[in-house]
Amino acid sequence: MLARTAAELVTRELATPLRNHSVRGFLFGRALAEQAGMRPGTDYDEELMFLICVLRDIGLAEIANGAQRFEMDGADFAAKFLEDCGLTDGRVMSCGTGSPRIPPG
Repeated sequence: MLARTAAELVTRELATPLRNHSVRGFLFGRALAEQAGMRPGTDYDEELMFLICVLRDIGLAEIANGAQRFEMDGADFAAKFLEDCGLTDGRVMSCGTGSPRIPPG
């Protein structure tokens, strides 16, 4: 259910090429995990991987555009979105840190 809600959000808020880019990241990650012999639900949390991938560029959308770099705005928005959806465990932090944060400069 949470994955569906996130998918609806990015479908509504991201341009189609950017949304497709985010979903491709999930599909590639899942394929790499499978190639490495990893199983969803046993070796990794597939829903969490999906959330990290689809929410990673939300900072490029107007809805999450703030005063910080898009990566930071996106991480902050993703955390609030997940908390508003009822997620209160470590997965919220994982979604905010699932993408590398590169310092300015």
